Amino acid sequence: MSLRALWRWTGRWQFCPVFLMVLPLFGGMLAAANAALYPSNALRSDTGSQAAEGASTPGRLAAFFPGDTLLYAELPAPERLVQKWLQHPTVAHALELDAVKPNLRSPEFLAFKTGVTLVEASLGGTWPELIADLGGGGIAAAALPGENRFVVILQARDEARLKKAAESLLNLTALQARNEGRDQPWRIESRGAAKIAIFDGFAMVRSGVRLILATRIEDAEAVVQRLERPEAAASLATNPTFQVAGPNIHSDQADAEAFLWVNLEQIRAAGLAPALNQAVSDNPFAELLFGGWLVALGSNPSASLALHLDDAHLRIEAITDYRPEMAAGPRDYWFGAAGSGQAPRWIAPDSIDGTTVMQLSAYRDLGQWWLNKESLFIDSVIADLVQADSQLSTVFGGLDFGGEVLGAFEPGVQILVSGRPGSNLDPAAEPTAGSLQIPGFAIIGQLREPRQTTRRFKVAFQSVMGFVNLGLAQAGLPQYDVDTRTTEQGCECVSRIWVEEEADVQSPVYSFSPSLLINNGRLVLGSDAAWVQALADTPLPAAAAGDLNAATADNTTLPAVAGGGAAPATILNTHLDLDWQIVVQLLKMNRETLVAQNMIENGNSRLDAGRDIDNLLQALELASRFDFRLETTDNHMRMVGRIDWATTAPTVITGEDQP
Repeated sequence: MSLRALWRWTGRWQFCPVFLMVLPLFGGMLAAANAALYPSNALRSDTGSQAAEGASTPGRLAAFFPGDTLLYAELPAPERLVQKWLQHPTVAHALELDAVKPNLRSPEFLAFKTGVTLVEASLGGTWPELIADLGGGGIAAAALPGENRFVVILQARDEARLKKAAESLLNLTALQARNEGRDQPWRIESRGAAKIAIFDGFAMVRSGVRLILATRIEDAEAVVQRLERPEAAASLATNPTFQVAGPNIHSDQADAEAFLWVNLEQIRAAGLAPALNQAVSDNPFAELLFGGWLVALGSNPSASLALHLDDAHLRIEAITDYRPEMAAGPRDYWFGAAGSGQAPRWIAPDSIDGTTVMQLSAYRDLGQWWLNKESLFIDSVIADLVQADSQLSTVFGGLDFGGEVLGAFEPGVQILVSGRPGSNLDPAAEPTAGSLQIPGFAIIGQLREPRQTTRRFKVAFQSVMGFVNLGLAQAGLPQYDVDTRTTEQGCECVSRIWVEEEADVQSPVYSFSPSLLINNGRLVLGSDAAWVQALADTPLPAAAAGDLNAATADNTTLPAVAGGGAAPATILNTHLDLDWQIVVQLLKMNRETLVAQNMIENGNSRLDAGRDIDNLLQALELASRFDFRLETTDNHMRMVGRIDWATTAPTVITGEDQP
């Protein structure tokens, strides 16, 4: 099996009619575009509620696939999914984008529209009707071991219409061959009670309300045998690994619009994904963020993914097994003792003086991550980290970087980004128009022994700023003046550039005022003095006894630790929240820079570059927020990504370069 093989199969001319027939069942977005041109067709059949009622249970079609299936994907209720797309407010907003409307009048789309009309006329129904009748029972696809082995099953609601669709496909391909002076591209062979249409590259067979497409004849025949005698052969539904995933399929993912199950054990055995067989990583930052998932995917038998859609959100959820032994060994820095490592308590955005565009909170023992590098990374990465360790130890006065510097922090790290561009000028001043606007950012950690380590970090900060000033001086740029003082709670180190009368304040240098504040063991290091001070003054949310993460971004409360040490039912290991609307505003503030970059990289005129950037910014306004979580329970690991849609249509952006 390979993606190249799939491309070769779908690229054959004989497959084009099949693609045209199946397209309405998979193409929610294309149906939405069709609805823009045929609004009467989209509303002619009120099938949304019927689809919800008739949706099949995820995983039900697994009984017709072989037990050694590598990938199993299913649309339990295609009709419901397409109806959601057709009626989704964000799709309506997308069709009104300046970059989309011209494409709906392009020759390619008009040709597609003609094909849609022919299919509707041939099968005697509109798009919603065809989706309801041909795919109302679900659509499933699978990749099987070996080269070019794929199977697709459509379960129809209307057997008569499915029969007509299959006959229309055969007639259409035969007519196309005659018009081109070729022989009939298919032949019919009887296999038991079934008749299989064999094309060059795939086979098709209809059995009752089900239509089977397969790249190999024997795979199509095997599906028919399972349909006729379910008990005669082992199937994916009887695969113990798939059965273990069953409770998740039928409960947590019962309302999913799309479902994917991955047979990790078979994929690793076949050598199809070498990265899954590697116990070490070649990317330190990927390891730091996803290290726990890397070990899970490299040892677990399977994983599943589900897609959920409604008018307000798009949620993608991945789940796999969790076992206590995963938290042992070199990746205890990621899971914590016995898998109990929770992200630091969430700082409520409204409690900070100023807007927050991003907040990342994660349980990570950075000291152990660095010290375990020989067990976590490939040799070339280890060599680079050893060299970096020597250089960083010099900056910190000969201290061991892993054990005495990173090891000085409690497990857990937070990274925040301000929604307002940073500046070492007047913090209350508005950003200068046309200048590069860089938001302030900061990292927060808790020192284990602040009395012994505060001075160490103050001296290190002064040393680093000395190196920075040396580089700025060599480049002919102004240097930072570092103001350092010791306080009862710790220390304050604030750096600002002395602004001369003839200074070019639009230089990016003036967007930074690196600062370090330590307040009762809480270390805040950031790029903007005002932002760092605001974070240092923000109190942490109150926590219940033993609760390591009192509040999350949506104001839900995680279970408290029971029994004075046992792990809670759900542990929030990593949480990322991104206010996408503020991101777009920051990009708009940097429009001139983006236009100039587009002109240089793509050779566009200022007018074309401005149009490209405006179209991009307009499309980005379709979303409002992004939320990402990594969670563990007693026996599962869960990765959840959620996109919140914008509630208003994107604005029309017109720069000075636009007519």
